[in-house]
Amino acid sequence: MSTQWTPAQEDAIHARGGPLLVSAAAGSGKTAVLVERILAHILDEKAPVDADRLLVVTFTRAAAAEMRARIERRLAQEREKQPESLFLQRQQILLTRAHIGTIDSFCGELVRTHFTELGFPADFRVADQSEIAVLREQVLEEVLDRYYAEGQPAFFDLLDCFAAGRDDGPLAAMVQQLYDFIQSHPFPARWLREKAAFYHADGPDATPWGEEVRAYAREALDYCAGVMRASLQMLEEEPTLAEKWAPVLEEELSALESARKALPDASWDGAGAWLLNIAFGRVQTPRGYGDHPLKLVVAANREEVKKIVGELQGLFACTEAECKADFARLAPLVDMLFQIVQDFSALLQSRKSARHLADFSDLAHGALSLLVQETASGWTRTDTAREIAAQYDEILVDEYRTRMRCKTCSSVPFPATRKISLWSATSSRASMVSARQRRVCSCAAAPLRRIMTAMRRNFQPASRSTGIFAAGRASRTRSIFCLAS
Repeated sequence: MSTQWTPAQEDAIHARGGPLLVSAAAGSGKTAVLVERILAHILDEKAPVDADRLLVVTFTRAAAAEMRARIERRLAQEREKQPESLFLQRQQILLTRAHIGTIDSFCGELVRTHFTELGFPADFRVADQSEIAVLREQVLEEVLDRYYAEGQPAFFDLLDCFAAGRDDGPLAAMVQQLYDFIQSHPFPARWLREKAAFYHADGPDATPWGEEVRAYAREALDYCAGVMRASLQMLEEEPTLAEKWAPVLEEELSALESARKALPDASWDGAGAWLLNIAFGRVQTPRGYGDHPLKLVVAANREEVKKIVGELQGLFACTEAECKADFARLAPLVDMLFQIVQDFSALLQSRKSARHLADFSDLAHGALSLLVQETASGWTRTDTAREIAAQYDEILVDEYRTRMRCKTCSSVPFPATRKISLWSATSSRASMVSARQRRVCSCAAAPLRRIMTAMRRNFQPASRSTGIFAAGRASRTRSIFCLAS
């Protein structure tokens, strides 16, 4: 019995001509639609695509095996309808060598094919975690011993910040943690350079931290003013209570709005002064209204505003001069910490190479260096990337939200940007990622919701009425399909 697809699912199966983002709730049939899209490509009467010219990337090996099995079953069903079809027989053979696997396996294949260009030993192997852990401990001990021997004052100052007594364990743990973190970024050394530069900035407003604090302060003040206005409106229902409470809340609302208006143009110190001007007076409650429901609600709202304002005042507590002094004190310590991490990374890489070892991070960064060249403004594709792109007619990436937890993995530039489809669960009816997936992907990354929101903004909603990615219509427009509300 044939499956009855919804109109949105039909469009996601047959849309052609440009990048495609499919965003749908868990259980809405994304994987089934993805399999059907693959079959639609293979069985397209006008422009059939060989099975081995589709690159399908899933999150786990189990998911990849299930995906391949589903496609095999569907091809077998078609073969039963046309037992004499040489075309279907050929597609079944091609499917055995099609790449349907994880991002790690894709990177591994690239590295093994181009190991000479990347400087990998021909017989390298992926080491297990325990083996790498022992090697890392040995290398880190050697690196720290060298810094002890050199006796640089900045190193001992850094050690004093982390060490308790004569124990340098906290510093060693920080080096390991920072090393793991930067491996989740496409260009680790560049990330370290950029972050070190923040500590040489000319004041807090010249740093991302300052920008983030100001943006948060504007949003928080908007929210607080809204809460106060709502509270004043509620007080109108009880004139006796309003007589005592309303004048105080109106004065506090005026201070909030004044600070909100002044904040964008104020200096750092000026912004702090405006926030300090927000004061909360003492409110007298009329007799008999101590436990009144309206009074309790308004009091809770006011306490929430007081808490937020207190937090903002704490964020601006340091003056610009004090921030600069902190930067000057921290900059040499950060520079030293980052240098230790870089030395640790370089020596660890050398020792792994000498033992013909690699880890999954090496595979991802190796594939990345094969496909892109770092530039001052980001990266550009290599000739090798264009050659690999010519091998595929479409790239289909399942569980893209989960994969974005690892910046290096999500940065591997699947080469054909006009021939890629991304399949992802929405967050409205499903968690960001399952608990099991959180354990599997241990790389740190930028906030996932922010990345996905930005991506959704770059894709127009699919619409048959406007012709954006209508089934079978050729287009280069980015489009997003929501399979289920």
